[in-house]
Amino acid sequence: MRATTEQELLDEMCRVGVECSGYRLAWIGFAEHDEAKSVRPVAWAGEHPEFVQTAKITWADTEKGRGPTGTAIWTGEAQINQDVATNPAMAPWREDILRFGFYASISLPLKTKSEVFGNLAFYAGEQDAFGPEEVGLLKELAGDLAFGISARRDRVGHEAALSAVQENLKATVQAIAAAVEMRDVYTAGHQRRVVDLAVAIARAIGLTEEQVEGIFLAGLIHDVGKINVPAEILTKPGSLRCSNSRWSRPTRKPDMTS
Repeated sequence: MRATTEQELLDEMCRVGVECSGYRLAWIGFAEHDEAKSVRPVAWAGEHPEFVQTAKITWADTEKGRGPTGTAIWTGEAQINQDVATNPAMAPWREDILRFGFYASISLPLKTKSEVFGNLAFYAGEQDAFGPEEVGLLKELAGDLAFGISARRDRVGHEAALSAVQENLKATVQAIAAAVEMRDVYTAGHQRRVVDLAVAIARAIGLTEEQVEGIFLAGLIHDVGKINVPAEILTKPGSLRCSNSRWSRPTRKPDMTS
């Protein structure tokens, strides 16, 4: 499988389950935490997918929550249904399922160490379709799928958090740069011009965008030492004269961490 998004992974899992294993229908549902504790179908493949859309399966303590899918979700254990016609838990859906030619099913929980977040289900065209070896393989398949989903979500969450930190840092640096420029009317705009030139040079010599971003931020604060210089010295009119006390102020960088 070469899925690049979560939805592609889910769709591909269902497709492979039907095409390679000979099951009539495969579908994946996510456990919602709404009032009804509904199971939301997110992917399916095979015959009669309309069943998935109309079954209204839940994982609540109700008749439609005590079927194989609901039970798999709230117990965290695989539910093997070898005979739709005689299994009492299938009563709410029995007529439709038999009409579609589904005679056995297996429902496998999708879970992490802390929660069950969904279900992977397969429907077969004959009774007693799921032997011990097959059940073991399907459990392993569901475990791999759950791990893949969780890993993708963790990566996306990490990337989003990192992006937010970077944007906050950039906004802080820009605010500091603006404060520095506002204190010195004689060099207003100088930092922006330095930034533009530095970024242009960085791109011209083939630096990566990450490196260019670093140069952009460094350019914005290259004159940050001026924020520690009293305004009466920084913007003093008249000719320049050097004294030890005045020379020492601009050469001391402010502590930006306090």
